[in-house]
Amino acid sequence: MLKLVAVEYITSKGPASLEGQLFNFNSAPNRYGLGAFYELHVWAWKKNPTGTFADMNPTVSCDAMRMGD
Repeated sequence: MLKLVAVEYITSKGPASLEGQLFNFNSAPNRYGLGAFYELHVWAWKKNPTGTFADMNPTVSCDAMRMGD
């Protein structure tokens, strides 16, 4: 079963912030194939020991989900 654990806000306008938290800048080219953008992760439904706004969560892995099997 899939569960929503976080959201990622993305905008091409910046610098951007949400409730005082600055978005991270991603230049182009990037792994998404997008132009330069600003992004902010929010771990809203899964506690993140590295912080609510950290990019990665060491307690979450996509490796457990194998789509199409």
